[in-house]
Amino acid sequence: AGQYRGDPTVGEFANNTRWDVRVYVDAPTNDLRKAPQLSLSPNETAPANLDIGEHRVSAIAYVKTQYGERVVGSYEKVLNVHSRGQGWRVAFDEGSFR
Repeated sequence: AGQYRGDPTVGEFANNTRWDVRVYVDAPTNDLRKAPQLSLSPNETAPANLDIGEHRVSAIAYVKTQYGERVVGSYEKVLNVHSRGQGWRVAFDEGSFR
């Protein structure tokens, strides 16, 4: 809103699953001990800002069980933020994770 209305670098991540999702941007996910840039609870949406250009978006989904958290699957995508765009959105659904 305001002076940045229509800013292509403004966007959001949406977790449309029943799982917790940890999101990593431009970072390796092969070390799960590293802190994610963003953690989303089930059905949560969070605003985020990414500069113009390509960004590697990775995410890991976790289900809570009586034995603790267990990995459901992972997500990997290259997001291209265009200077002529109107913003961006990455939505995770249960089919997004392998």
